[in-house]
Amino acid sequence: MRKIMPDDAFTICYASKANSNLAVIRLLGKLGAGMDVVSGGEMHRASKMKVPADKIVFSGVGKNEEELTRAVKSGIKLINVESESELHLISKICVKENAEATIAFRINPDVDAKTHAKITTGMKHNKFGIDINEAPALYKKAAALPASCRQAFPSISGRS
Repeated sequence: MRKIMPDDAFTICYASKANSNLAVIRLLGKLGAGMDVVSGGEMHRASKMKVPADKIVFSGVGKNEEELTRAVKSGIKLINVESESELHLISKICVKENAEATIAFRINPDVDAKTHAKITTGMKHNKFGIDINEAPALYKKAAALPASCRQAFPSISGRS
């Protein structure tokens, strides 16, 4: 990638849920990787292993207010938004903390990739992401929020 793009044009993030061993996180961080975290605990582990906040992406369902507040206050690279209620919570936190957050919407494309039924995440009946048909209206709502939620590109659900 570095041969075709400048370093600041992309960040390769390791999904720390795959192996949250501190030595693995430390090594990957030293090599320049970012971390894709799905909990406050994983965010803490990444920070503890000196992964810079601007290389941490917070994904996953069930993010709570305490975790999101920590993410906003630490200035992480990106928060993947799973729902309208989460968007409003992030906005509320940004207002309270007088801070900005960069967000992306995790879009559920309602596409069946014919994978194993237990790992599918991209179908309409799955609990993951924002319905692709509701996304345009939610982008408009996000743009009108009082807090500065900088929008990034949409994130399409990983496994369909």
